[in-house]
Amino acid sequence: MSDYVQEYERRTPKSKILYDRATKSFPGGMCHQKRFFQPYPFYSNRAIGSRLWDVDDNEYTDYWMGHFALILGHSPKPVTEALRQQIGNGTHWGTVNELQIELAQRLQRHVRCAELVRFCNTGMEATTYAIRLARAYTGKRVVLKAEGGWHGFSSELLFGIQREFEEPESLGMLPDLAKYNKTVPFNDLDGTLEIIKREDDIAALIVEPVIGSGFIPADHEFLSGLVDEADRRGFLIIFDEIITGFRLGLGGAQEYYGLTPHLATLGKVVGGGLPIGAVVGKKEVMNLADSTTGKRKSETVKIGGGTFSCNPMTMSAGIATIEHLERNNHVYERLESMGNTIRKGSEKSLRDNGIPARSTGLGSLFQINVLQAEDAQIRSPRDVGYAEDTERSGKLFLKLVNKGYFVPRLHGSVSTSHDEDQNRGFLDAIIEAAGTI
Repeated sequence: MSDYVQEYERRTPKSKILYDRATKSFPGGMCHQKRFFQPYPFYSNRAIGSRLWDVDDNEYTDYWMGHFALILGHSPKPVTEALRQQIGNGTHWGTVNELQIELAQRLQRHVRCAELVRFCNTGMEATTYAIRLARAYTGKRVVLKAEGGWHGFSSELLFGIQREFEEPESLGMLPDLAKYNKTVPFNDLDGTLEIIKREDDIAALIVEPVIGSGFIPADHEFLSGLVDEADRRGFLIIFDEIITGFRLGLGGAQEYYGLTPHLATLGKVVGGGLPIGAVVGKKEVMNLADSTTGKRKSETVKIGGGTFSCNPMTMSAGIATIEHLERNNHVYERLESMGNTIRKGSEKSLRDNGIPARSTGLGSLFQINVLQAEDAQIRSPRDVGYAEDTERSGKLFLKLVNKGYFVPRLHGSVSTSHDEDQNRGFLDAIIEAAGTI
């Protein structure tokens, strides 16, 4: 057993006991596969600001930030105060409420395409509903998605995610689905247009403007070319902004790139740390979900929000988060500065120690790519899949955990609760670990 693994086990004995218990209750001991890492994950019991503690009382500077949902950090005062006030009035009413209108209007104020809004509970629901809307609006069936893009576990979009991109992503998938789902190469406009030309049954193309697999920003030419082609060919463009929404700025990636898709999906930051999803888009598309008009069921799109949609706790947390960002819009400049510091510093730290590396990302998002070859270029998830040195990446991650920094898969984000001293400490830890991987 490696020294760094032994060190991790020495530091986390209570977590090991809990993981052994968990394997008797959950398949593989987990309810979310991305939360597992070897030899076992540590178990958290509290968090505040940029810091996370485990059951063995180890303290970590957290760059995972709740799957990038916590732009204000853990337990931020504006959110905890809003939740404290709301909890006495009820956690779940199962009725319409004024809070949902207020949160929706904040989305409409900032997100370019958000003429109408439909809330749900998860990002996966949101992307599933967006696909259904697109098929209904266009009368077409095929959905294109960027290779390597992650849009949740829905069978509609669970393909072309991991290397090898052509292999099935899961058991239990109906083979017929492959006829209506196809991938296009990310950041390759010519290659994508060639695929589009061969297909006359396209309902939509869904893409993450900063693709989550590697946090690789799309070229403006790539995204604008897709929007233009969609308008020309009559299919819909869907921006999956579950990560980038309200993180790249109040207007998200649409504001950053100056582009307006037909539909977009939101989540994470919008919920203020509580479960949420949202589909937003053009009125003529979204109005297909209006079931109050007396139309037959075959003439409307069912995109129900779920039992807990618009619950007052989530709505209150979302309002508090966005209101804080509106009042303190200057924080985005600071978040980008810290993101740049980590992206540039981590790449330099590794390369100065003879380790090929490229750090990608945008704004507050970063991905540290430990590579097999110095000349590898990272412009798409396919590049990452074939260039990454997975063994060294895993070593670096666990060594950083031992030093008190949590950044699973070297895939992270900064929040307003992080500071430059923490970031410098993180870079120093990378330098120290780099000499031994």
